[in-house]
Amino acid sequence: MMPQGLLPTILSALLWTQAARADSVDEFVGSARIQVLNITSFWDDGALDSRIGCINAAGMLTLDDCAVFTRFDASPNTLYTKAGNCTFQNPNMPMNTDSIYGQNTPAWWCGERGDWPMYEEWYYTLNGQPYPFVCTGNIRCFFDVKAVVPVAGDALPIWTYFWGSQQMDIEAGHWRVTLLWERVDKE
Repeated sequence: MMPQGLLPTILSALLWTQAARADSVDEFVGSARIQVLNITSFWDDGALDSRIGCINAAGMLTLDDCAVFTRFDASPNTLYTKAGNCTFQNPNMPMNTDSIYGQNTPAWWCGERGDWPMYEEWYYTLNGQPYPFVCTGNIRCFFDVKAVVPVAGDALPIWTYFWGSQQMDIEAGHWRVTLLWERVDKE
């Protein structure tokens, strides 16, 4: 039997080794809607069919209130909506108290910057991927949401996905998700 701690590594390897397809870096530009895909069980191309919602202008998971995000082309390559810049650093956002490693990490948020300390935060996708999946930090391409499909009017938090020796996989009652950059400004 495979040790449970290898599961996130194997999932990552499967995601990042599909280099035979078109390069997604060329697609991670301009403006897009961000679709949220549930990849808790396994990763494959079928994940595109596992859409659970999209992200609104405030950076929250919604059923269909999909905001348009724009990526700064120059460093620090941040994302923003009509509400403002997007970050995981707003201490006023809900914390992921169910996660051992992410319990002190605020949910994603887009808006005007507050008076809290802020560190450089950038967004990118990986070379050689079939689709432009949003990543941040040190190859953080998976995110964490409560295991609830949003209904109209819901706005649910999205956290960075963390794992380690004390928590080998997504915590109970949550889904591991990835964020798909779906361009709206293609010619």
